[in-house]
Formats: sequence, structure tokens, C-alpha cells
Amino acid sequence: MTSFAQVSIVLVEMSAFQDMQSRGMVDPAAPYAGHSLGEYAALASGGTLTVEQVCDVCMRRGLTSA
Repeated sequence: MTSFAQVSIVLVEMSAFQDMQSRGMVDPAAPYAGHSLGEYAALASGGTLTVEQVCDVCMRRGLTSA
């Protein structure tokens, strides 16, 4: 189901970003953005959305694209 797939994809993207941050691979001064579904991962990784909020938004987004 798209609603669950989109949440899963965003969580994997956020996890990968956090892993790269922990390894010093992310320049803290550089701006980051995403495209389409990746925008939500970028907003959550930047602290604009909580994990709970991004999961809720992405699940609702997936329900509308079914």
C-alpha cells in the first residue's frame, strides 16, 4: 500500500541522513532540500517536522495518491 510505503521510504531516508551526520559526512552549514517525497524527509531531518508529524503527513499523502 502506498500509504505505508511512503512512510517507510521517508524513514529510511531520514535514517540514512542521520547515519551520514554521525559519520561527519554532512556539512552543517550547507542547505538541504528534497524533491517530491524527499521534501518531507528534508523537513524532518532539518527539525521542521517531528518524526511523528512526518509519518502522519506521509501516510495521508499516500492515501490520497491511491
